[in-house]
Amino acid sequence: MVNLVPVLASPRDFPEVIDLCGTWLSAPRPYFSSRFAHDPTLRKDLVLIVRDGKKIVSTSHLFEIRLVFDGHPVRCAGIGNVCTHEKWRGRGLARSLLAEAHLLAAGDGFPLTMLFTNHWKFYEAVGYRMWRRPEAVFTGLRPPADAPGVRPIDFKADVPVLRAIHDSWTPRIPAMAERTSEYWEHQTEWTTMHPGEEFRLALVSGSRAYCRGHAWTGEVKVLEFNALPDSGKETSALAAALARFAAEKCGGTIRLPAVCRELAEALRPLAAREEQAADDEMMLRVADQDALASALPGNLRPGGEVLPNNSYFWDTDGF
Repeated sequence: MVNLVPVLASPRDFPEVIDLCGTWLSAPRPYFSSRFAHDPTLRKDLVLIVRDGKKIVSTSHLFEIRLVFDGHPVRCAGIGNVCTHEKWRGRGLARSLLAEAHLLAAGDGFPLTMLFTNHWKFYEAVGYRMWRRPEAVFTGLRPPADAPGVRPIDFKADVPVLRAIHDSWTPRIPAMAERTSEYWEHQTEWTTMHPGEEFRLALVSGSRAYCRGHAWTGEVKVLEFNALPDSGKETSALAAALARFAAEKCGGTIRLPAVCRELAEALRPLAAREEQAADDEMMLRVADQDALASALPGNLRPGGEVLPNNSYFWDTDGF
């Protein structure tokens, strides 16, 4: 029996890795091809594969992310595209890939690893904990007649505007991902190929606020909202545009992260009902607690005012 063990991929393996992801994950092959070509966060030196003979049958990828806590960036290894060929599933390959990815992340000095999944029990068994992020859900939306100053995002020309807005917002939200100039310049090379994003919801308002979203059956889900300070008028216009799309295409329902307080306040007068919910897809694992603590200022460390002992990072059972 062949010993199926994870090894680091070489550049000559990348086309086959891309084929595997394009076949067995939800996005098309060009999406993965473009990420390998353009995504500055993808650590191509830390792409793992499992071979059976000459055939690549499983893979996982590591992304270099910096999460910002109160202005302090912390390196985080994003683990993504964990993928196994259908005929080789049930042999523990994903678990072996994760174990090796965790060793690589620790060896590279990452205090945290992060991933997005609906398979919570599998990842809990290898040390991850759910980071449940509160959401607000607005239903029965009654949109106004117009949304002045709102237009579609031009993902080339608007990069300076989007970056300025995003950078002003980053310090206000715990663990928001830092974005480099290189990231902004190249993100649209792959984002436009992702099947989940609805580009009619990629909107900018008066060069002071923007949003992006998914349009699922029955609801709009806001993926990203950022605004400069004192942008109430522009945020209200964005809310009107989102409400109109939701009313026409998605049953009049919008779901958004609760931290998007300004957008929630603008949607509230337009909705018949508001409910609380949670996004359960993000999971975190502390790879090195000492390294994490040393990367954060005193008020963010265990027992501090921002991350108390019962908070998402410092639960005694897992972190």
